[in-house]
Amino acid sequence: FSFNFEATQQAHDEPLFSLCWSRGGEWLLSGDGAGTVKYWQTTLNNVKEVSPHAGAVRAISFCPTDTYFATGSDDGTVKVL
Repeated sequence: FSFNFEATQQAHDEPLFSLCWSRGGEWLLSGDGAGTVKYWQTTLNNVKEVSPHAGAVRAISFCPTDTYFATGSDDGTVKVL
């Protein structure tokens, strides 16, 4: 068994705790230990960043239409963005 990386991207300064692909396969969400969420196109272009939490982002998921996403954090909150 072998695995080839298509791309490597350094984007977060803190460890990652959550990842989620959009249902349509066009976006990837990543959440880190500082409460930052980044969302990416599959080409790794157009990185957007939000910091909705004061604690690590432990859960992340797109809604069924990929229009919004929800995050859960160690700060005890859930945010819909």
